[in-house]
Amino acid sequence: MADAVADRMAALLGARARTFYELVRELPEVDYRTVLQAWGTLRERRVLGRDEHGRYRIRPS
Repeated sequence: MADAVADRMAALLGARARTFYELVRELPEVDYRTVLQAWGTLRERRVLGRDEHGRYRIRPS
């Protein structure tokens, strides 16, 4: 489940940079524990970056 949520998060962050709060708000049906597990998966993948305002984004490959 966390991997699927991580993929959704990556798609959202690929579309535009967001704060963690904005990202969580996009996933209202996902329990917070799963959100955190998915966030950990993205961190392990080393794909997260930040924009000039500190919002999270997917780093260009």
